[in-house]
Amino acid sequence: MELEAMALRAQMNPHFIFNCLNSIKSLMQEKETEKGITYLTTFSKLIRTLFNNADKKLISLYDEIETCKFYLQLEALRFDTKFSYAVNIDETIDLKSIQVPALIIQPFIENAIWHGIVPRKSSGHVSLKVTRKYDIIEVAIDDDGIGRDFATK
Repeated sequence: MELEAMALRAQMNPHFIFNCLNSIKSLMQEKETEKGITYLTTFSKLIRTLFNNADKKLISLYDEIETCKFYLQLEALRFDTKFSYAVNIDETIDLKSIQVPALIIQPFIENAIWHGIVPRKSSGHVSLKVTRKYDIIEVAIDDDGIGRDFATK
């Protein structure tokens, strides 16, 4: 499992970093300075978080959610008006006291965006919710994309 997690993190990083850098370059070329600054600032926060957690098997759910927020913000900026997003956290949950594998949630968000929202003809919405159900913490990623049946065709 540890090797699978490492492989997932290694797979995400180069591709995502390349896309982010291209987006920043494009914004600069199009003279969208403010948007470029926002993108670069968020990108640097995400990279700092990834580097800080790179050697850790487990991180706090708080750090994982922060990583996902940065990712969502970057993808929303990159795709402009293609999708909106919301992050809803049950305030009674102490996210810093819960440990999870690093980058366990991000691939699900990525799939929601790339396989659900991007193929849509109109814009869509992605939500990330963290709730408590009895003694269980539930993390749910929802989208109003094209659906699995259409995505696999």
